[in-house]
Amino acid sequence: MRTDLAFPRMSHPRSVAEALQELGRDGAQAVAGATWVLRAPLRHEAVVPNLVALNRVEGLGGFDVGPAAVTIGPLVTHDLLARRLPEAMGLEALRKAAVRAANPGVRRIATIGGNISAHDFAASDFAAALISLD
Repeated sequence: MRTDLAFPRMSHPRSVAEALQELGRDGAQAVAGATWVLRAPLRHEAVVPNLVALNRVEGLGGFDVGPAAVTIGPLVTHDLLARRLPEAMGLEALRKAAVRAANPGVRRIATIGGNISAHDFAASDFAAALISLD
C-alpha cells in the first residue's frame, strides 16, 4: 500500500474573480471534469497542490444554440456537446470530435475547456475542429 500520496487542496469559487484569486496561488490548476488530473499518477506526474474547481462558477457551463451561432462554455462536457450540438450549421467536425473523444465514461465528465487547455497533451480532440470553425 502506498503511503506517499499527497492530496491537493481543493477550492470551489463561485465567481470568475474568486477563481482568478485562487488560481494565483502557487501550484494552482483549474479543473472541471478533472479527468486529466485523475490520470496524472498513471503518467508519473506530480500531484498538483492546489486545485480550483470551476464547476460552481456561474456562466462557464453555458450552451446556447442560436439561429446563426452556437455558444459553448468551457465546462460543457464532451457528452453534452455530442448530444445537443446540431447536426447542421456546418458543425459536423465538432460534433464528430465530441462523439468520438476518449470513451463514454470520460465523455460524461471531461470538458471541452479541459480538452483544449491540456498543454502537455498534444492530441486535443477539439482543437482542429474549433480552429477550422474560427
